[in-house]
Parts: sequence; structure tokens; C-alpha cells
Amino acid sequence: MMAKEKNYILVTHFCQHANVEEDFIQNLNEYGLVLIEERNTESYIDENDISKIEKLFRLYKDLSINYEGLDVINQMLQRIQQMDRRMKLLQQKLNLYE
Repeated sequence: MMAKEKNYILVTHFCQHANVEEDFIQNLNEYGLVLIEERNTESYIDENDISKIEKLFRLYKDLSINYEGLDVINQMLQRIQQMDRRMKLLQQKLNLYE
């Protein structure tokens, strides 16, 4: 199976388009919530992180959740997604025996 190629977006372009402060992206990077890739003095984010960044930004702005809170919420969402995948797999296995 071939690995999917990652597409990156310039942080400054994303921030201008999405009305998100660049400092917010930098702070998410510091907390390990997104990965910033540095190339030729420019910062890039993986396009797959865009919906996550937008979700975290809404929580940050609309609900005034700090970065520590965003980290906890992100970890909980990841665990829920893992449990959901596992539950679907177990349901498929169970269906084989019905």
C-alpha cells in the first residue's frame, strides 16, 4: 500500500484566510497539538490539521478555553475516536457470528 503524500499550507496564508492569529498556531505547536514544519524560514502546517485547528480555535475564542484545556479536550477526542474505531471493529467481528 502506498503512503499518502502530505500537503502543507503556509501558516501565514491559512491565518489570513481563516482569521486565526499566527500566535495561536505557534502555541498549539508548543503544546504538541499541531506540528509546524519549518522550510526556508517559512512555517507550514499539514492540511489534515486544518479542521482540528479551526475546532480548537472556536473553543479557544468562543468558550475562552486555555491551551491546557485544549490539550485535555484534544486527548479526550482522540480517545473517543479510538474507542469508536474499536467498537466498530468488534461489531463487525460480532456480526460474523450472528
